[in-house]
Amino acid sequence: MARGKDKKKRKLEKKQEGDDVPKKIPHTLESLREKDETMLANVDEEEKEEAQKDMELDEMSSYFQNAYEPKVLITYSDNPHTKTRIFGKELMRIIPNSLSRYRQRSSVKRIVQSAIRESYTDVVIVNENQKQPNGFLLIHLPSGPTAHFRLSSCKITPELRKDYKEITNHRPEVILNNFSTRLGLTVGRMLGAMFHYEPQFKGRRVVTFHNQRDYIFFRHHRSSVKRIVQSAIRESYTDVVIVNENQKQPNGFLLIHLPSGPTAHFRLSSCKITPELRKDYKEITNHRPEVILNNFSTRLGLTVGRMLGALFHYEPQFKGRRVVTFHNQRDYIFFRHHRYEFTSDGKRAKLRELGPRFTLKLVSLQQGTFDSKHGDYEWIIAGRRHFMETSRRKFFL
Repeated sequence: MARGKDKKKRKLEKKQEGDDVPKKIPHTLESLREKDETMLANVDEEEKEEAQKDMELDEMSSYFQNAYEPKVLITYSDNPHTKTRIFGKELMRIIPNSLSRYRQRSSVKRIVQSAIRESYTDVVIVNENQKQPNGFLLIHLPSGPTAHFRLSSCKITPELRKDYKEITNHRPEVILNNFSTRLGLTVGRMLGAMFHYEPQFKGRRVVTFHNQRDYIFFRHHRSSVKRIVQSAIRESYTDVVIVNENQKQPNGFLLIHLPSGPTAHFRLSSCKITPELRKDYKEITNHRPEVILNNFSTRLGLTVGRMLGALFHYEPQFKGRRVVTFHNQRDYIFFRHHRYEFTSDGKRAKLRELGPRFTLKLVSLQQGTFDSKHGDYEWIIAGRRHFMETSRRKFFL
């Protein structure tokens, strides 16, 4: 007890004297890791260029050039037991354009030859021991490489008390984390090449391969709006914006003010990104913009306008001459992003559009954070129009 009090007293004296007290950082296996010559963080520019050229010429390069759509064959060791079969079916649900087949005592060579004939791009063979999956063989076709993994800590969906129905058919986003050596990059690229190169973000599915101390942890998540909100609150975010899409075009804009709402859902249309406006991203500086909220004249309109304005810092940096405008006209909210420029004589100013450009139409305003089942709505469209709308000349914002 006395020694602890002495330490606290010494720290307090150092703080009072103005000396910085260095924080002791505990050692971990990661911080004490032996240096690897093939780690790209430790090599010079020439070796990085060499690694980049190797990746451009390796067996997975055509996949990363979007030259083909992956097609994966999943099979097992002979006479697989229940858990191994279920694990294979779950891999089929996770990996788009994959098919599960029984091995029927075929050798690996015959499986590979048959898979090449049927235009498969990868073969996965799940082995087992004592009725538990314990091995994972990944063969990239047609010419390799082949990676053999030891498989452990396997939990299928029912064991996690989850429901198969939550797994949609949307192509997942793939995250490859902490593959930092030349060998790690090859392994990560092999794992990533099983999945389609164009994820469907609408499904909000995420597949993660996280390498830590040479153990590759696999996780499959679906980022629901509630989870996003909870995570954002924990990380001290003040607002969440979710952009939805349809037919490869942004068509929805969900704005959630944290921590307790409200939530506004907009229909998004007429979206033009900066290149489509023939503008250059380099013109957009990091200065905080001035925000103009125009023609929000009703109680509902004021709430919506204040929500949109609250996305931006309350102290604009006028030095950057950036202006963001939300202009309401007939309940359509037009967004524009400009930079104003002065003429050579300094007497006049003109606006130069930077992009993007889009239009919002309010669909609903909900109290609290997003809750599609039990949320209380302050305002909502029923069908094409608001249920109270009786005239084309009546507007709500």
